[in-house]
Amino acid sequence: MEYFKKIDAALKRDELLGGKVPITIYNIKVGANVKRGDLLAADNYSAVFNLATATDTAKVFAVAVTDFEVTAEKNVTSGYVTGVFNLQKLNPHDDATLNALAPAMFRQGIKFTNLKSFYEEAAE
Repeated sequence: MEYFKKIDAALKRDELLGGKVPITIYNIKVGANVKRGDLLAADNYSAVFNLATATDTAKVFAVAVTDFEVTAEKNVTSGYVTGVFNLQKLNPHDDATLNALAPAMFRQGIKFTNLKSFYEEAAE
């Protein structure tokens, strides 16, 4: 039970991160306002990231670290480019997008877990 308490404390903020694993965060340019957990895609890490769509299988991916509003002066925010993310808190464009992009994201180092079932099982 102590293990569950430690994991819970580490993930308490909003449960977007799916566990205590190494993550990589890059500064990325975004083309529109983003919310924490939005799934983003771009042609490369220097290009402008936008919300990912199901056809973005050959692109690079990021998950928005924070809510961010784009202005004429500011368009750079932080994005997770590797890590494990809770499917219940990730914000893909739609389920078809996530299903289509999952293999490409996995190759890049973005993986998924389902903390909802983890917490439900731990409570029993």
